[in-house]
Order: sequence, then C-alpha cells, then structure tokens
Amino acid sequence: GEKVRISLTVSGGAGLSSGTLELRLPPGLRLHAVTPGEFITGEGGSLEQFPGKDGLLKLVFRRNAAGTDAGPFATLDLEGLTAGNAPVLIQSGQFLVGTAPISGRWSNALVTVQ
Repeated sequence: GEKVRISLTVSGGAGLSSGTLELRLPPGLRLHAVTPGEFITGEGGSLEQFPGKDGLLKLVFRRNAAGTDAGPFATLDLEGLTAGNAPVLIQSGQFLVGTAPISGRWSNALVTVQ
C-alpha cells in the first residue's frame, strides 16, 4: 500500500516535437496516475497514455518544438502491492523533430517497496 512517485526527465530535447515512450511496470506496482511535466505542457503540449498487456504502458506526446530543451517529462504515481524490488523499465522510445526521427538514450530506475 506504500505510495511511490517516479519522475521522468528529459535533457537535450531541443526541437523535439512528438514521440512515444513505452514503459513496463511490474506486477508489484499499480499505476494510479500519469501527470505530464513542464517539458511537455510548457508550450501547450499533450500526453496520452495507453495501457497494454503484462504491465506495458505506452505514452504518446506532442509538444511545441520551440519549447525548452530539458525538464520534467512526466510523473508516475504508483502504489506498491507487494514488498521487494520493482523494476520500472523504459522498453523503447521513438522521437521526432518535425517528421524526422532522432535517436534517444534513457536510463532505468529501481523502486524498492518496503
């Protein structure tokens, strides 16, 4: 029943206009909410979420490419269902500058529920 909040941040995102990010949430965590961050909403952007099977969560975003190049992307509000480690993994991402795809790198985190 412990509440956990995970913040996803972006750096080096100058010109980024849209994309997708796929996360895998373990069975030990329940997603309560996804809140878009200033990186997306600062210039009137949007974030949609599409839950899938086996803990997959797809986030689709659009933003003003002239917006900031770094900042909070989104916050995940989660609840621990069981004690132990619960890896929240970024499975994949696709990012666009206008219509041109660009590469991106990410690092994953480990949540410990007590």
